Amino acid sequence: MIINDYLQEIGITSVKILISVTENFKKISCNKIRLFEALKILADNNMSYQSVGMFWKIGDYLAKVQDQEQKKGKEGMEGFDEVWLLILRRLTTFASDEHSELRTSAIHTLTNLMVHHGYILG
Repeated sequence: MIINDYLQEIGITSVKILISVTENFKKISCNKIRLFEALKILADNNMSYQSVGMFWKIGDYLAKVQDQEQKKGKEGMEGFDEVWLLILRRLTTFASDEHSELRTSAIHTLTNLMVHHGYILG
């Protein structure tokens, strides 16, 4: 919900914290589901897919903010590079997951981020 509704309200420094929370979203949520192993596996996969989707939203937002800042000619763009590295590293971790559907989703998200926003990184 934070990512969908309030991403525009947080500052760039808070995005780093949000990335860490998103990365741990799957771990925290799945620890609460221990009733049935099949339910845990389904929940684990669902949380992973949601995390990948959240990274897309964060990356898309970050690109928009960075593009606006560059157009204004503002300095201090190095903070953006650090956040981009965090996003790309986390997605790379998901891209090497044992579940092929999650790998495909992470690779698709990585590719889309590069296609749509790669000009900012270059």
